[in-house]
Amino acid sequence: MKVDFKGASSCGLAVGLFGVVMSLITMYPLRTIVTESAMLSMLITLLNFAAFVLVLWYYKKHYAVGGAFTYGAGIKAGLAIGLFDGLITGAFMYCVFAFDQEYVNYIIEETKKQVAMMGLTPEMAQQVMSQMSLATNAAYQGVVAIFGTFLSALFYSLIAMIFLKEKEDYNSVMADVEDND
Repeated sequence: MKVDFKGASSCGLAVGLFGVVMSLITMYPLRTIVTESAMLSMLITLLNFAAFVLVLWYYKKHYAVGGAFTYGAGIKAGLAIGLFDGLITGAFMYCVFAFDQEYVNYIIEETKKQVAMMGLTPEMAQQVMSQMSLATNAAYQGVVAIFGTFLSALFYSLIAMIFLKEKEDYNSVMADVEDND
């Protein structure tokens, strides 16, 4: 089965925009709550997973043509969706770190607090803080978001296809092969 890239781009756009909205909520109004609450962070991850599964199911129902939606076909579709999702997420993260200096300063201050609570030696703390220039670089954040989202799409697809896959009808496939002989 071939991947319908038009359908994958539409589905990737949908899940990407959902991810951007969730990121906006966690980066701005809920910023202090999310950094302190592992449960809320896990809930957001589960919501992103549910959105991805829903979009993959939608892709299966509306764009998957040419046979059964097998495990391999679902993984291919999920990765195509993840590619478009990653591009949207990467562009969003690039824009945030390039244009929102207030948010970057917040990240740096939170890192300073975390480093202070670790009890590191002054040299080690200085080394950690010197790495912040890379971690707050807009291009770096954009590329990391693309790869991270693509990797998440792989894992989400692997899990989702356990439930979404269809069994191939091997008897009809063999009948077609026998007819061709």
